[in-house]
Amino acid sequence: MPDPKYVFISHSNKEPDASLLKRLSEYLESQRLSAWYDVDGLMGDKWTRQVGDRLLHATVYVLIASVNSLTSPEVKDELDKIRYEKVHNGKAIIPLVMDDSYFTLIRTDKDLYSVLGSNSDQAVLMSKFTSEQAAFERLGEYLKCYLDEFENNPKDFTTDESGTKLVKYVGTDSIVRIPASITEIGERAFSGNKQLQKVIVHSAVTKIERYAFKSCSSLVAVEGMQGVECCDVTAFKDSGVGDNSIICGVVFNGEVVGGVLTVPEGARVIASGAFNCCDAKQIVFPVGLEHIGAIAFSGSSYITEVEFPVSLKSIGKNAFADCMELKMAIFNGKKPADAELAFENKITIKELYK
Repeated sequence: MPDPKYVFISHSNKEPDASLLKRLSEYLESQRLSAWYDVDGLMGDKWTRQVGDRLLHATVYVLIASVNSLTSPEVKDELDKIRYEKVHNGKAIIPLVMDDSYFTLIRTDKDLYSVLGSNSDQAVLMSKFTSEQAAFERLGEYLKCYLDEFENNPKDFTTDESGTKLVKYVGTDSIVRIPASITEIGERAFSGNKQLQKVIVHSAVTKIERYAFKSCSSLVAVEGMQGVECCDVTAFKDSGVGDNSIICGVVFNGEVVGGVLTVPEGARVIASGAFNCCDAKQIVFPVGLEHIGAIAFSGSSYITEVEFPVSLKSIGKNAFADCMELKMAIFNGKKPADAELAFENKITIKELYK
């Protein structure tokens, strides 16, 4: 596994003061921050094989360049890759800009913003410091701030024998990233954690069991959950986000208006037991819904017919059990393999291929 304190340092091969990389790397190592930089100026396929993997697995990315080199196609391409990583995986970008301390070309802050975007606010412009050491120290402060906030000790995650189910998180970090090795978050894994403010659920997680984040009163933000297929309705009970009807595409509750329950747009998963015994006569599912949890609508006595979107992939066991008036289920596509187990009484099932 990559070092959780891993820093990737990149630079333009055209820069004259390549020894700066070595000095910066040595400084970061002295601050107990593991660093790696492209010492050989790798290009093409070698860059992809040897540098690309390190780049994508780094926690923090530091770009060393002059303002002039930031406009080069190669650097722009690299920045685009990192911007994608920041949006999708939360990777930090901290530019260390060698401007008129090393080069005669001087650009304005406006020009810098046009290349770096919002990350220009993080940029350490070396000319604004009295010495190289002072610039390094400022950069180190940025890195430590980011790493302390977002990185967690692997020993704080207690798993089952397979290493894929999180049984208990025993740490005290306010922001927790679920490791990529975890596919299930077990019952009460974070229950009662008062320090937790934000959790980032890796796309590898497919299941979140009951009371997983119960009574996490400080929890106000949840990110990720793109891979979740099954989530219990009590997963965030009594937490800071517990009243939300939808969290990262997972629906937990909703309001019946005029006998109609409209599952919100953006819903990808309906939590197990989410609408148990609801009084809706009609359910409207959004396009893009993929999974319906077990007993999601069980005991809903007034439903006579349900129509599912073509995007539906699975329906949990007894999702529509004890729906005594339900007579027909229409699938706008092929019915999921587990569909028969969702309906307790005999009903008519239609499959419409589109």
